[in-house]
Amino acid sequence: MDWMEPYTYYLSIFGLLLFFVGIILLKKPRTLSRILLSTSLLLISLFIIFTALELLFEHYQLMLWLRNLQQVSLYLCPVILFGYARELYKQNHKITMKYVYILAIPSVLSVLLIFTNQWHGWMRESVGIQEIWNLTEIAVMPTRLGMVLSVYPTFLTFFTVVLLLRNMGDLPVNYRWSHIFSAVAICIPLVFTMLFSFIPYNVPGKMALSFTFMAILLVIVNKRYDLNSIWPVSRHKILESLDEGILLFDYSNRLIEINHSGSRILQQTFQWDASSDQLLGRHVSEIFQQDQEVIMPVVNREDIRFEWKSHTSYFQLNIVPLGNEQNGMLLVVITDLTEMKLIEQKLYQLAHHDELTCISNRRSFIEKFNELVNSNSDFSFLLLDVDYFKQFNDNYGHIVGDQVLQKLALLLDSFFSGQSEQSTVGRIGGEEFAVLIDKGVDDTIRIAKEFQQLLADQPIRVTELEEEVISVSIGIATNSHNDLFTFERAYNEADQALYRAKNGGRDEVEVY
Repeated sequence: MDWMEPYTYYLSIFGLLLFFVGIILLKKPRTLSRILLSTSLLLISLFIIFTALELLFEHYQLMLWLRNLQQVSLYLCPVILFGYARELYKQNHKITMKYVYILAIPSVLSVLLIFTNQWHGWMRESVGIQEIWNLTEIAVMPTRLGMVLSVYPTFLTFFTVVLLLRNMGDLPVNYRWSHIFSAVAICIPLVFTMLFSFIPYNVPGKMALSFTFMAILLVIVNKRYDLNSIWPVSRHKILESLDEGILLFDYSNRLIEINHSGSRILQQTFQWDASSDQLLGRHVSEIFQQDQEVIMPVVNREDIRFEWKSHTSYFQLNIVPLGNEQNGMLLVVITDLTEMKLIEQKLYQLAHHDELTCISNRRSFIEKFNELVNSNSDFSFLLLDVDYFKQFNDNYGHIVGDQVLQKLALLLDSFFSGQSEQSTVGRIGGEEFAVLIDKGVDDTIRIAKEFQQLLADQPIRVTELEEEVISVSIGIATNSHNDLFTFERAYNEADQALYRAKNGGRDEVEVY
């Protein structure tokens, strides 16, 4: 009848349009998920076109071949859509295609059995022609094997829907609707099939009709959310290109995702094998090996940022709860601060320590002096000067002179640190050294003379054959809760005492 011709016209035109949409989807970025979606749309378009042709023709053999060609799309499309959903969940081309190849085996076997059914009869008990609305289509009575194999595409379809819904937890909120609509689209043929079984009227090419709605919704989802070019393709690239370690924990505090930097950091810190997936699924207490400083904020789902030191490495941890407290996930971002800390320590070393002797420089020494004054503690200030150091340089050269200063600084630091834990040794300038020690006058004099004796007992080798005894003159100034005891005053008083020690024959100790 003429009034039914628009139906096949609609199917044909829509099938051709869908074919071109599938081709257009192959535009860049040409990712695997986009290729799989395009392939599924091309299979659907061919299914619709072959169905429309079957309804138009009346030659039995031609109609049978068109019906057989439809089975290629019917069995393979669920496999391709599963690969598409799998690639959206976790981008891994090799693993996704491995799944596709394995899952395609039963589908390919079914298609081969359908095309060779005329010789063995395993798939169809009978094949005939039925007329619906003045249109003719193939009517098939499947065998038990045919019915069992026809369940396989349905099973894959349900599994794909479950996978899409499962993926929503890993997506930003704005993109979750894309998975919901994709799942609804894939369910449409199944819903139509069940719906038509309850309707007393028969519809020609009902599977093709349901595929048109499915394809329309898939195209809208792709256009509306641009899912394949933004997420998770960029997610994978972003996560793997970050220097920060990205760890994602589920509501039970088990690791569900980690990037390469995170694996590398855990490998260096806890000797985990970063080349395997042994971390995934493990509890946070296992991953961080009972380090409570990290474990407790994760378990308590705190929104916190703090620095964490493990062995010789320094990190900054940023813990961010995602979702609600009952079933939300937890994001842990680990930033490696080790190199920055080493630079800071190096800068601190350069700013606070004498470059030649590695003890406190004048600036650092004054800071520690002021700290002692502010603490309102009794202490003594010693000013030491190497005796006859100019003659020493003239006789042996400045290189040996520098070695003498280094040796003297080493002896000063080790000796006075043994006398008091709060002692400070610094180089004030040239061959002048200073010491802060929390001792009274009498103890300080005794300690100073013991140090002079230490120098006398330990000659310094200046050449391969010669040794020299180094002596120092020492001036002492003391603080007795004097609020006006500034560094300038202490230095001036100790310098006057040092001057008397020099004039008294050197290698002497004088008190201001």
